Amino acid sequence: MIKDAVIPYELPEINDHSFFFISQHISPALEAGLHRHEAWELYYVTKGDGIRLAGDTPMPFSEGDVVLIPPSMPHCWKYRPASANDKGEITYLMVAFNPAFVADCKRIFPEIRNKLSVHAEPSEALKFGPESTLEIKRSLRRMAAIDEIGRLCEMLRLLPTVFVRQWQMM
Repeated sequence: MIKDAVIPYELPEINDHSFFFISQHISPALEAGLHRHEAWELYYVTKGDGIRLAGDTPMPFSEGDVVLIPPSMPHCWKYRPASANDKGEITYLMVAFNPAFVADCKRIFPEIRNKLSVHAEPSEALKFGPESTLEIKRSLRRMAAIDEIGRLCEMLRLLPTVFVRQWQMM
């Protein structure tokens, strides 16, 4: 199905930001091909549907899905062009963060360490349960409307939801 070579990808602005956030509005043809990076990727589909590849597992996705892709896992999102909005765009909210960000938060903030230390980080791509999905959607929508300091605060609130709440392996 997807025969592209895996492209290594560096997160932009890595020296000036703790994580990368984007509210994306693009043509389905411009979405990144099969790639990998050394960061967690939390992805919320706000418009569009298609087939997602995470590792070697193709799965359908649709508007409203929230997925966590672990570091180093090859992945891509192939949107159906017919699922684009009236401007011909698919849309999503995405935050990517390095494992070092999570480790530093655990080291610096005992409150986060206490919440996350008893839970193992997942090694497979995850789709969240309904309660966690709702919390993550709200958080990413708030991040789209605030400045980078506000996003950092929101990111600290988001970590326990991402790593402690209910998820299901894809």
